[in-house]
Amino acid sequence: MTTVTKTERIINSNLSDKQKWKELSKRTRIYCDDMEDYRIKDKITIAKILMNELKVSGNKRKEVEYMISSEFKNFKDLSKNCSSEQIIGLIIFYVMKSHDISLVLEKYKSFKKLGLTNKHYMTFATKLSNYYQKQIPIKIRQPSSSFHENFIK
Repeated sequence: MTTVTKTERIINSNLSDKQKWKELSKRTRIYCDDMEDYRIKDKITIAKILMNELKVSGNKRKEVEYMISSEFKNFKDLSKNCSSEQIIGLIIFYVMKSHDISLVLEKYKSFKKLGLTNKHYMTFATKLSNYYQKQIPIKIRQPSSSFHENFIK
């Protein structure tokens, strides 16, 4: 028999998203040491609410939580015009789409409720690729000497 924590009960309850967020943020504040930790846990809480609505499970959940907690602590680098909730929604859709290429953003009610469009996703995907290009240095491979010898002949 599995026990259900109070946090899981709040997430799975019939409360509105705003009420769930308020209740969970109260619980998050108790367990955080500093403000940065609080903000990250707050973003993960919002992501969990959205992932429950979208029925995202398994490794996809872990990917989303990793991206929020480790990769993108400052969301404004990804999109200056989107709210945190919208960026979290875009991260979730990005992970979902990476596992199933045929998904369409406009078909999901949760994304419509956040006001997300395909234009938002395309901007996000572009900024995401730019972010990763800046993080990973490009190595220029020097051709071998045998390449030069064969090329000159």
